[in-house]
Amino acid sequence: MTATTPADTTVFGAVTGHLPARRLLDAALAQKRLGHAYLLSGPEGVGKAHVALQLATALLCSSHELRPCHACASCQRIARGDSYELHRIEPEGNQIVIKQIRELGDLMRTSGARGVAIIDPADSMQAPVANALLKTLEEPPPGWLLILISARPDALLPTIRSRCQQVAFQPLSRVETEQVLSRSGVQPNYLPLLTDLASGAPGSVLDEATAEDGGAVLAELFATTVGALAPERLSSPSHLFHVAEQWGTDLPTTRRCLGWWQLWISEALTASYGAPPSPAVCAAVGWDAADWASRFAPGSLTAMLEEIDRVSGLLMRNINRQTALEALLVTLAAGRIGAT
Repeated sequence: MTATTPADTTVFGAVTGHLPARRLLDAALAQKRLGHAYLLSGPEGVGKAHVALQLATALLCSSHELRPCHACASCQRIARGDSYELHRIEPEGNQIVIKQIRELGDLMRTSGARGVAIIDPADSMQAPVANALLKTLEEPPPGWLLILISARPDALLPTIRSRCQQVAFQPLSRVETEQVLSRSGVQPNYLPLLTDLASGAPGSVLDEATAEDGGAVLAELFATTVGALAPERLSSPSHLFHVAEQWGTDLPTTRRCLGWWQLWISEALTASYGAPPSPAVCAAVGWDAADWASRFAPGSLTAMLEEIDRVSGLLMRNINRQTALEALLVTLAAGRIGAT
């Protein structure tokens, strides 16, 4: 947000939106009542990690003010990514492993110094790993703060959730999303499309919508991904196999593919009901959404959305991503009018 709210003058002045979460954490800092562990939950890409970093920077800042000075040695180390007081625990492969949690616990107990540990995403801990974290959560050393970040808090053990103060994050508004994307270098001609793709979570597109290309590469990738759903191409088994092989290479790629297919089908259904679809999405794909939807039997697109939801929920269980995508395409192909 622009500098118009009280929170902009405190810790989270660089954060767009999320005013309830910012006020909660601001108040805890101002009253020196910050808990020992927080769980920041909400959709991927809405800004949870950014808030966590701002909070950690403020706590470790040498100025001892309510906001980071960005000038002291601690702030500069954090900005460079080489702070010995801020520890980020991220997955090794697809999961956080027990060795990482044990090493963190040992460090916290023996360092004799303050620090902040950010575990992101916390839901990538399997039960044995999460259980290894419990003792640290129950008896954290003085001067340490644990911040867990999760887009799937229900996947965490109840014992983990109960030992953290929970702070919920919601998707940003369209205006806020546009502000974040614009400041990050997205060009005006790509801004409407990337705002649609972000769905209130600008971080979900910013990794690929770099300032260097202004959003052009992501727009082209979106068109290619949705272009795989051309009704006339769904009858080709080799096409289905090629698409599944292309978009099933890794977990983030598969998630993005499913999200974009879901977005397009939703826009097509909207158009089939007589409501206007997103002009930016339709222009990027180059199809008339209502015409595309008319090529499928009634109910088949709704069923496809439900199946995408189901498959998306299974991705963390190490399912065969390529097989899952191919099965989805076969399901969509079977819904074409005139399909045999």
